Amino acid sequence: MSLDHLIFDTTDFETIDDTHSVGAFVRSGESGALITHHTPAEAGSVIFGFADGDVTVGTDSINETAHGLETGEVVRLTTTGVLPAGLALATDYYVIRVDADNIKLAASAKDAERGIAVIITAAAGGGVHTATEQERERRALDVYMVNDISVDLTQADEVTVFQGTSPWVVSATDLDIRDLLHTQDSIRLGDGTAFFTSTSENSDIALDVHISNTEIAVIQGSDSPWSIDDNGGSITVDGVDFDIRDLLHTQDSIRLGDGTAFFTSTTVGADLGLDVYMLNDPSTANTAIATAANPLTAANVAEDVVVSPLANRKTLFVYNNGNKKIYVGESGVSDADGFPISPGSYLELKAGSAVDIEWVSKDVEQEIRTLELS
Repeated sequence: MSLDHLIFDTTDFETIDDTHSVGAFVRSGESGALITHHTPAEAGSVIFGFADGDVTVGTDSINETAHGLETGEVVRLTTTGVLPAGLALATDYYVIRVDADNIKLAASAKDAERGIAVIITAAAGGGVHTATEQERERRALDVYMVNDISVDLTQADEVTVFQGTSPWVVSATDLDIRDLLHTQDSIRLGDGTAFFTSTSENSDIALDVHISNTEIAVIQGSDSPWSIDDNGGSITVDGVDFDIRDLLHTQDSIRLGDGTAFFTSTTVGADLGLDVYMLNDPSTANTAIATAANPLTAANVAEDVVVSPLANRKTLFVYNNGNKKIYVGESGVSDADGFPISPGSYLELKAGSAVDIEWVSKDVEQEIRTLELS
């Protein structure tokens, strides 16, 4: 859209205060052109001097190294001789910035915006010519935005937004705050006068958080143990598949209490246990089976019932396959203290593989059969 078709309503405007930072606005100026906001020099300040040789006829440009002017600046010319033909004294000229070392002069702000320069027909006038900047009033319009503004901030490192003197309000149907680092980022609550902290309110104040993820991993640090406090209420743990695992009896426990203290042997006289429903019977063998025939090597000399016990054994059957009594017991068992098994009978033992079980008989012809399950 051309500036020729941009309509301004300047019936109510405010003067821009040059001491404040102004971000973006629609500005009005004389002759219908936009005026670039800047901090002007005080009226009468000398900007630069130039001679006839600094003027290029044909391009209408004036050379001044590092002049520091921008398009739209207003200057007036004075001279100790005669100004180059085409330029006049006591006249406002609007700067057209060509580059850092060259400018042109326009008759109006609108011409300056369009790049239409005053035509200089001759440079030879003689004397030293001086350009002096003129202070101008800057005015801003209130702008009503009909269309929504969408801004895409693409920044590799950091975007900084500075707040003004009034509080900010953030309102959104779906607001995400993500990727916070506990070492440098935080979300804080306040009452309008100060942030809530442990020092100002005697305790931290937390946000209510709704967890929508299907799985949450909570990782404990190494500094201190965890404590889950019901704060005077109750805690309910419910789950389709709830596991409490890797408890070590030397350091971990599940304890019951009456609301004032945990039940321990010192507080109630004995430890109280949880009623546990066992879905699987840990004593049931489901791994391996082994059988063996073991004849007695020497009469009245005890020997192992099983020479090489089955690993993780849960059950052991000992059958008397001879015609005399045998005696089963601990290491060195004898007929005087062993458990007797009559011919054709058997003994069932719930004994692991680490239990040393031996047998003995008075008759060297005796034999036993064993069956192990793990």
